[in-house]
Amino acid sequence: MYPVQRNNSRLVSGALLALAAVIVFSGLISRGEFSGFDLQPVPKPTAVPLEEFFDETQSETLVELSEKTWYALQVGVFENEESAKQSGQAFQKRGAAGYLWQDGRYRVLAAAYPAQEDAQQVREQLREQHNIDSYLYAIQYPAVSMRLKGMKGQIEILEAAFGHAGDLALQLHLLSVEMDRQEISADEAAARIAGLRDQVELVSLRLAQRFASPVHETVHALTGCFEDFIQFSDSLPVGESTVALGMKLKYQLFATLQQMQKVYQTLNHT
Repeated sequence: MYPVQRNNSRLVSGALLALAAVIVFSGLISRGEFSGFDLQPVPKPTAVPLEEFFDETQSETLVELSEKTWYALQVGVFENEESAKQSGQAFQKRGAAGYLWQDGRYRVLAAAYPAQEDAQQVREQLREQHNIDSYLYAIQYPAVSMRLKGMKGQIEILEAAFGHAGDLALQLHLLSVEMDRQEISADEAAARIAGLRDQVELVSLRLAQRFASPVHETVHALTGCFEDFIQFSDSLPVGESTVALGMKLKYQLFATLQQMQKVYQTLNHT
C-alpha cells in the first residue's frame, strides 16, 4: 500500500494518530502477503454487481475516500470509566445514546450529526429547553487515496463495501432523527433496520467469498463493521418501544462510527 498525502486530510482523532498518518502517507509496505491482493492508499464508490461469481481478471484502480467529519454532542467527560458509565446510563434513560467514546479520556456522547449546524442547533435546544450543557466533539476521518490491485471482482466489492459502510452510518442517523420527530413508528423503523441488515449481510458475504485467508486488515475491519450491525439488528426484541429503539439507534450509530474509525486506522497502519 503506497499512501498518497492529501493536503486537506485531517486525522481520525487526536495527536496520537498524527504520527501514524505521517508514516502512512510517506511509507511503503510489502506486497503479496494477502492472497495476491494489494491495497495501496493513494470515483467515489458506485453500485456494483454482488453476484456470487465475479471477474477474476487482474486489475488496478485508484480510489479516493473523501474527508468526513461527524459532530457528536458530548454531555460529559471523565477520567474514570465507572463514572462515565453511570453518566451514560442516566442519559440513556432519557433517550440519548449515552455512548462511551475513549480517546485517552471517557467521553459520554448523546447523538451524532453529519452537519455541524444541525448538531449546534440541537445543542442550543438542549441548553435552552432542558438545561443540559453539551460540547461539540468532532469525529474526523481523513481523506485517503488508495491504489487497489487484485482481481476485478475483489476491487469492485471493496469499493462497494466502503460505500455501504458510509451509507449505513447515514441511514442510522436519519432513522433516529425520524423517530425523534415521531415521523415513523418503532415497527416501521424495525422494518428498515431489517432491510439494512440484509444489504450489509450480502456485502459481508461477498467480501468473505472474494478474499481468501489471510485477509487484508482493511477488509477484515470492514467485515467487522457489517457484522457488528448484523448483531445489533438480530438482538432487537420484537415490539421494542419507540424511546428504547431510538436510543439504541443512536448508540449503534456511534458503534458504527467507531468501527469505521478502525477501518481508517488500518489504512494508516499499512
